[in-house]
Amino acid sequence: MKKRNNLYTEKTECFSVQAFQNPGESFWPVYGWEWNGVISREETDAQLLEMQRLGVKAMYILPLPKGFRPTSVPTMLEPDYLTDAYMEEYQYAIDRAKELGMVCWLYDEGGWPSGGACGKVLLKHPEFAQKRLACRKFTVKSGDSYRMKEDVLGAFFRSGEPVADGAVMAIDAEVIEYYIERVFPVGTGTIGVPDITRKEATDAFIEITHEAYKPYLKSHFGDGIQAVFFDEPAIPLPVAFREEIEERFEKENGYSIRPFLPELLGEKKVTEEGAKARIQWFDLTSRLFCENFLLREKEWTNENGMAFTGHFGGEDIPAGVMQGTVPILRALRCLDIPGIDVIWRQIFPAESETPFNHDTGVTCQNYIFPRYASSAASQIGARRIMTETFGVYGAGLTFDEMRYILTFQAVRGVNIFNLLMIPYAREGFLLTGEMPFFTERHACYKDLAPFNQYMERLSYVSSVGKNVSHTAIYLPFRDFFAGEEKDKRAASFEKIAGEMEDAWIPFDVFDDNLLEMADEASVNAGEVRVGEACYNTLVIPPCDYMPQESIAVLEAFIRGGGRVLQIKDKSLTEIEGAEIVEKIGNTILPPLKLCGDVRKVRVGERKAENGTIYLFNNESLSERCFTVELQEEACILDLENGKILRPQREENRVKLSLLSGQMVCLFVPAANEDAEMPCAFGEKFLIDTPFTFRRTSQFIIGEMQYETKTYEEEAKPIKLGDWSDTVGISYSGSGVYRTEFTSPAESGKLLLDLGEVHYTCETFINGRSLGVRVMPPYSYEIEATELQKENILEIRVTNTAANAYKYTKSFDKWPRWMLSDYWRRQDIFHTDSLSGGLYGPITLQREI
Repeated sequence: MKKRNNLYTEKTECFSVQAFQNPGESFWPVYGWEWNGVISREETDAQLLEMQRLGVKAMYILPLPKGFRPTSVPTMLEPDYLTDAYMEEYQYAIDRAKELGMVCWLYDEGGWPSGGACGKVLLKHPEFAQKRLACRKFTVKSGDSYRMKEDVLGAFFRSGEPVADGAVMAIDAEVIEYYIERVFPVGTGTIGVPDITRKEATDAFIEITHEAYKPYLKSHFGDGIQAVFFDEPAIPLPVAFREEIEERFEKENGYSIRPFLPELLGEKKVTEEGAKARIQWFDLTSRLFCENFLLREKEWTNENGMAFTGHFGGEDIPAGVMQGTVPILRALRCLDIPGIDVIWRQIFPAESETPFNHDTGVTCQNYIFPRYASSAASQIGARRIMTETFGVYGAGLTFDEMRYILTFQAVRGVNIFNLLMIPYAREGFLLTGEMPFFTERHACYKDLAPFNQYMERLSYVSSVGKNVSHTAIYLPFRDFFAGEEKDKRAASFEKIAGEMEDAWIPFDVFDDNLLEMADEASVNAGEVRVGEACYNTLVIPPCDYMPQESIAVLEAFIRGGGRVLQIKDKSLTEIEGAEIVEKIGNTILPPLKLCGDVRKVRVGERKAENGTIYLFNNESLSERCFTVELQEEACILDLENGKILRPQREENRVKLSLLSGQMVCLFVPAANEDAEMPCAFGEKFLIDTPFTFRRTSQFIIGEMQYETKTYEEEAKPIKLGDWSDTVGISYSGSGVYRTEFTSPAESGKLLLDLGEVHYTCETFINGRSLGVRVMPPYSYEIEATELQKENILEIRVTNTAANAYKYTKSFDKWPRWMLSDYWRRQDIFHTDSLSGGLYGPITLQREI
């Protein structure tokens, strides 16, 4: 049977109302299914059916073997990773998933980082152990001679001056010897990984993992299994160093790296020559990583009919991935689906300057980082961009917060949502781990299905057509390699990029490697064209090490009519014809003019063959109301319910209102002549009749497993607001509010608005369900004719699992390390989501 084209490399050129309302397989969110315990076919079947009930249609198995991190993330996986018995269980799970109509990916590792097969590569090939540059320091007494050891690459005084073998010290002197160190982790609870800058190590990894899956899964490759996913591959840090790299460096550059060892390792202030050596060394090691790991794994993946995707970790740090030793854009352009990692609240709605507002040792430094992946995708001619998101956000993550985090990324081009985590084993110390856990037992996550539908529509609208960015900002990676001014240059880059976002300018990020790739004819005509990217305006932040080759391309671009804006700085790179500006400000016109309260409103643009989609996202913490100047007819693509609506207009202005974290999409020209005119509602009628409340089910963390306690109790009076006075602060679960109200109308539509709800609800009138709501607005349109004069209103409200996790004593018996090294951070996060209940005000509005 002929296999279909890969889902993720197909391009959606035209917007379709039908596809928006019922998005296809490539737009389904993909969940990580963590195999961390004893696998049985009965449990596999049960969990796949649970996923189906929750609306989970795509997943990958993330195996966590016992040997992954035994003293920091202990697991109980059986059968053991990559054994025949494990492969048979894996094959069974994929077979069953396909029968259920699910899309699957192949996770390439046992745990992470990718590249070592959970230690199996090094067990078979210890010669592939990582090697790095290291130093040892000691004092040679006055009058003694220095004797160089056999393993020494070079010896230097503290000043950086070289020390000759046999030199006699005139005074006591500290000597620093540089040598090659084999890297074996000791006491970290992590498995050693091979040096994947070596082709042979990557080949061994592919042989031990990918090829081992092939006899069991080959019929699924490119069919049931659509992608291979890699996770945070690691190269030797801080400086990869082995004999072969040194030889290649000298051959390419015509000089030895050894005089620059102190500057390479950061033991000496970097000179101009030292900066040049650092740039050329890290350029080489990063090329080896891309050539010998990423592109080799991609080649295997593509040959087997799948798309290659993954992420690196550290993308949110402007100075770059892998502690600044690999240019992020270069690495991302090696993938079919460039990806990013969004963990432990790099993105999060918070009052402070940075989204991460807890003192847990992590701060977000670069809010634009999703643009790295979307830029790389455009530059290789791809359309899909992946995020691994929600890992280590805690059990109290709400759907409202999830929407904020996802729309934050979608407006910057991300359109494949990979969510963590669905755990296989859920007992003992495995009741904790990398949360949230998307299971039916975890309080409000039983309402996951409608949010999956929302994510499908969000994925679709942010995938249609091309991401439009005619402007790009230069990422000065050579400055990061040079090291001396790295943080300063990163801060400048970040500040200027933030100004561009504040000015609603869609933009990409580019680097020197892209200028090398650019089509010469287009450059001479005033455009930088690579893949699907086409830039006519380039922004250059302060930098010191832009190569002459890049300057030459920029000057040709300017002569051809292109525009280069340089931000004024005391050490300005000379680019003939560039415009020198103090700040971006109004120097670049945005695609649309916005008026009103537009603080932290972001704008994205996608060009389809049959129109343009404008994405407006509110990243403030309060509602934003504003207008958009728009001459053409447009329609609103309602992500919450899939409707096509006509916007409110005042002449040539469209009126928009966005809640915090909410995205509104305008399609121009209007996608459907039958688009609905949204109902306008007038006078509010407050439902202030007394409410009663009764508990229905409670999520409990028991001694060894999750428990559900159900209640059959009499309803009691309750005031609207936090329900903790009634149910207790440790209560995670559901309860039903009940009241009666008089209908304010006999005909027309009514809007029932529940106001504030913590955090999900299902509403019933006279016993009939109006549906589930998982995030604001918690409102329903109803026909007045469906009501009686006097009506019974019941609202099932469910909070998060944070309360149960925060106040349980079940974990006291376990050593803290058994609860995973993520426990402390998540335990702090849980304090943010301890509320629950129906807050209101609850109103009815009549249609005008």
